[in-house]
Amino acid sequence: MQLYEYLIVKDVSQTAFAKKIGVSQPTLHRYLVGETSPSVITAIQIEKLTGREVKVHDWAKLADSFSTVTVNG
Repeated sequence: MQLYEYLIVKDVSQTAFAKKIGVSQPTLHRYLVGETSPSVITAIQIEKLTGREVKVHDWAKLADSFSTVTVNG
């Protein structure tokens, strides 16, 4: 599951979740839209806070999909 899906399903605001993982809401938003990826430590925190519904390796898949779109234009 992607983080944006988790936040919708669990009805958690970006602001509240950002505070729990120690980042600003704009930073969390950049994670959600694929503009940037969280550090490994932050990704592990996200995995723990979501009860492993959003896994660390999900970020790698998300980054791969964005790079494929960028490369293939």
